[in-house]
Amino acid sequence: MACGDYLEQFLQLKVNRADPPEKVHKPCMLLAVIDLAERRVFMDNNIRYDDTLEAFAEYAEAVRPGENLKPNWPFFHLRSEPFWQLQPSREPQDEHLRSHAAMMGRSASLCDELYRDMVASPNARAVMRETLIGRWFPERRDTVEALVASRRPSNEYETRLRDKDAKPTERPDGDSRSQAFRKLVLQAYDYRCAATGWRIIVPPVGSLVDAAHLVPFNLSKDDRPSNGIALSPTFHRALDRHLIAPGPNMKWQISEAVDRRIPDNRPLTELEGQRVIFDGKRQHRPAPDALQWRVDHLLTP
Repeated sequence: MACGDYLEQFLQLKVNRADPPEKVHKPCMLLAVIDLAERRVFMDNNIRYDDTLEAFAEYAEAVRPGENLKPNWPFFHLRSEPFWQLQPSREPQDEHLRSHAAMMGRSASLCDELYRDMVASPNARAVMRETLIGRWFPERRDTVEALVASRRPSNEYETRLRDKDAKPTERPDGDSRSQAFRKLVLQAYDYRCAATGWRIIVPPVGSLVDAAHLVPFNLSKDDRPSNGIALSPTFHRALDRHLIAPGPNMKWQISEAVDRRIPDNRPLTELEGQRVIFDGKRQHRPAPDALQWRVDHLLTP
C-alpha cells in the first residue's frame, strides 16, 4: 500500500468545507493515531477504533471546545485518503454505516511508509504533529502543544511498562502514572469488566470500566498490567474493600462477610466460582502471586 508524500496529503485532507469552519475531525483522529504510535499500541499496523477514542476526545475538545466531535466519522472517512485503509467489517452489515456502533471493533491500517515513520521515529512524529497543527488549527497551537506535552510523560511511562514488562525505576507524577496504568490495563482487558463482562464505551466519555491494582500500588509500586484488573466501578469498590477476589485459578471468590441470605447482595454472591474474564496476551495475564494476595486479604466476618 503506497501513499506518496503523506505530509502533503495531511495538508490537503478531504474535509467538509460547505459549512464553515472547515471540519477538523480527520486531523484530530490523526493526532490520536500518532499518540497511539508513541504509546506503541499498534506495533502490527492494526489501528483499532476502540483504542483511538480517549485520545481523539481530548484533541477534539482542545481544538473545538464543547462541540463533542464524533470519532466514528473520521475513522470511516479517512478511507478516502491514500494512506488509510479501513479493514472490512466482520459483521454482516451495510459497509456504508458510519455510526459509532458500526465502527466498534473495526480496524484500519496505514501505508507502509507512514506506519514505519510514525512508529519508529520521534522526530517524524513531531513533524507530523507540526504539519497537522500548523495547517488545521494554528489558532489553537498553544492549547494543542500543551496537551501533547501533558500526555507525553504518561505515554513514555506506558511504553516502558509495555516494552520491558518490568518495574521502571523512574516514574512520572501521580496523575501521569495513573493514566498510563489505566490505559494499559483497559487495553489488556479489551475495555471489558473482568467480573461482569460489561463493555460500555460511549464517546466522548470513553470506557466505563476502571483499572484496579491487584496488590495496591503503595505496597507493590507495580503498575504492570499483570498487577491490574479491569472492573466496573461497583466491583472495583468491592475489590478495594476486600469483599471479592480473583483467585489464582482465575475464578472469583467472595468474602464470608457478604451475607448470602440478602437478595440485594446477589450481584456479588452470584460471582462466586465464576471465571475471571480475561482473553488478553499472556504477558498481561494477572500474576498468580498478586491473585493470591487478594484471596489472602478477603474480609473475614
